[in-house]
Amino acid sequence: MTEIICYVAPSVVASLDEQVVRAKEVVTRADWVRVDRPKKKTGPVPRDERDFVIRDLLRGGDSLWVYSLDVLGDSRTEILAIFKALHGLGIPLLSETDKMDGDMKATAYAIALEAALTRAEGRIKRLQDIRQPRRRVLKSQKTGGRPKALRPAEVDEALALRAERKTWDQIIEHFALKGVKIGMTALREACAARRTE
Repeated sequence: MTEIICYVAPSVVASLDEQVVRAKEVVTRADWVRVDRPKKKTGPVPRDERDFVIRDLLRGGDSLWVYSLDVLGDSRTEILAIFKALHGLGIPLLSETDKMDGDMKATAYAIALEAALTRAEGRIKRLQDIRQPRRRVLKSQKTGGRPKALRPAEVDEALALRAERKTWDQIIEHFALKGVKIGMTALREACAARRTE
């Protein structure tokens, strides 16, 4: 019998608790949800559960479900190596936020994978910056400048994304991918001001 095994780890897309709730909706048995938690808030994430899932739980025909690809590793190369290993075993990789499922045609899956890897790379970088505050401060001192104020059209876009139930972090990431640097406070204040108009 084929199973869906879920792997959960820290991500900027959703909290561990949110990921676990969604994962429990996907699996048939609660013990198929495996979670790697960091030992410290700013420490590295141990990958013991991920390695256990790949090495011992998954069998040919099973599927590995993740909320987003960035939970699989700390670099694009590591995630791609895991994908290749799973593909070689005939195990599809399913990603909730990256819209990847096992029923996609090969070309569509390859395109989705490339886009997901690009997004994962940005998320991993953000997560590393969050975990390493000193590095983030030094980096911000080098670049300098204030976050950009959003134009009215961008505020409307942010409100539309918020209506689609996107988190503030996801909206900031959305604008960052477009090259627009915006801070959390500035984004929230711009949206609040727009709603009161």
